[in-house]
Amino acid sequence: MYLYLTKKEWIEPWLNGGEIPINLASTYRKMERNGIFTPDENLIYEATHPYSVLQGVIALEDVRGITLTNVNINGYQINHMYIKERREEDGLILSFCNHFSERTAHRLEKEAAIEIIDIDKLIKSINRQTKTKCKRGNCEYTLGHNRNHFLKSYRDAWQDEHRLFWNHPESINAQIPRGIGTIKWLNQ
Repeated sequence: MYLYLTKKEWIEPWLNGGEIPINLASTYRKMERNGIFTPDENLIYEATHPYSVLQGVIALEDVRGITLTNVNINGYQINHMYIKERREEDGLILSFCNHFSERTAHRLEKEAAIEIIDIDKLIKSINRQTKTKCKRGNCEYTLGHNRNHFLKSYRDAWQDEHRLFWNHPESINAQIPRGIGTIKWLNQ
């Protein structure tokens, strides 16, 4: 597993321990999909139809268990639409790639890559500091409209992401122990 870094100066704590910033998922939400930014970051949406069919007609924020039947919206007939949930959920994320390639590094506009050699030690350290338990997993990519922290658009599949998520209300600077990673690549 690999962590791509924006600046070479950020390598040190991953090798020898030290302080790292961990940001909220919403930090990476932008209306235009570009590199590490996506328009659906921190969105939790599970429904039978895409939310876009409702836009401009009805706004639903932080909802669970809504059923719409026999509705015509701008000429689009919805016989039955069930929204299990639509909400934003923020929390701390660290995102890694399951592969290394210079092409990916350049596409992400990164200057260095760290190979993570002890993810469990990293997780335990951050769990202690946040007093929460990490949820982790490989992201899945879909052509469909459902989203969550581990289900992303197919347009992000090139990232091949492994994600760590902590349900924590604010960004932090965490202390990590020595030996989490080794240098894999430096941009010349």
